[in-house]
Amino acid sequence: MIAIDQIQEEVRCIDPNLGMETSEFETAVLPLAALQVGQRVSALAKFTGYPQGFIKPGAERLRKNGIWRRGTTYAGWFEEETGGVAFWCDAAVAEGLLEGTER
Repeated sequence: MIAIDQIQEEVRCIDPNLGMETSEFETAVLPLAALQVGQRVSALAKFTGYPQGFIKPGAERLRKNGIWRRGTTYAGWFEEETGGVAFWCDAAVAEGLLEGTER
């Protein structure tokens, strides 16, 4: 299992200018953390150390927009050419800046 600090380091590598203390950074951590511990808010809170009140709205947006469905993450983050853009688009959905299309 990957530790939370490894996930945070991955987000820092993707965008070194994004401060760890920002909500954007923490929101970007959530979808990657869910790959490790699942999509339950309580599990994500325990794993990340982020408050459930912070996690819940992002989790609801990811579900509403079809990125999270029935315990599965539907994302193209690991595609070589488009994965980074797909990841940040999904992070923006979690943040409430974008709405996804049905997947």
